[in-house]
Amino acid sequence: VRVSIGGKDSCYNMMQCVAAGHQIVALANLRPAERQTDELDSYMYQTVGHHAIDLYSDAMDLPLYRCFIKGTSINTGRVYTTCQEDEVEDLYHLLKLVKDKEAVEGVSVGAILSDYQRVRVEDVCRRLNLQPLAYLWRRKEEILLKEMISSNIEAIIIKVAAFGMYSDSEHWKAILQSMVIKFLCKFCAMVKKKKKSKWKTRMLDARPITDQNYLGIQEKYDAK
Repeated sequence: VRVSIGGKDSCYNMMQCVAAGHQIVALANLRPAERQTDELDSYMYQTVGHHAIDLYSDAMDLPLYRCFIKGTSINTGRVYTTCQEDEVEDLYHLLKLVKDKEAVEGVSVGAILSDYQRVRVEDVCRRLNLQPLAYLWRRKEEILLKEMISSNIEAIIIKVAAFGMYSDSEHWKAILQSMVIKFLCKFCAMVKKKKKSKWKTRMLDARPITDQNYLGIQEKYDAK
């Protein structure tokens, strides 16, 4: 099963799973509870753009299992211990549901550098006797990005996170403005040279990982 937020990392890791001989049989996703904002203040999950996740199920012709995020970030230490009110337990219940329904044996996870996420996913997998499959873990991001580009992954930027521009202190305001200017310069250079940066993305075409035809995810996403 692939735990998906629809970004390039989770999609590319799924491609690596297929290349290693695994079969993707289902997709799984956690979303904000109804009437909440599009994105949660979560240590564990990225939920921006979650309204388009169902399009991946259609494009790949795979069942999609979704649950609401009911918990919050409570146990934030380096070592996770089970806490029923923590948002990690929502992942446990989701993957237990998928395992019961689909008899899956492993979980595709697109984590690259976050020890926080790795520790918690491994804890959930251990309790459910599932094998975490994280082929991107600790790989150099610049090399990964080049591989994704050469693999014909088509993705768009749907979120950029940065420091605020305003501060009561003139000293900090000058520092922040300098940081933004440097970021914009590097971003422009990256666009020109295809170098790395940090953003959230949305994959538009499932053809690299499925034989299904392109189903117009771009147009449907715009409509959403």
